[in-house]
Amino acid sequence: SPRNAQRLWAATRSGLFRSIDGGASWTILPAIQGARVSTLAILPESHHLLAVQRTNNISGPFRTMLSTDLGQ
Repeated sequence: SPRNAQRLWAATRSGLFRSIDGGASWTILPAIQGARVSTLAILPESHHLLAVQRTNNISGPFRTMLSTDLGQ
């Protein structure tokens, strides 16, 4: 996160993971579990927003998800 170096996200083929302790431990975000996350963006003008583009297969279709609570 631009405002908190301890808060990290990892986009993977298994979903989106979040760490709040600098990467010592990771939690999968349930709303995106099992999806191949292709793109992840944190919007710097509003640190409370997280945008995720994901797909369940390589060729699409692609979906965009927007969280206003940092993926809670």
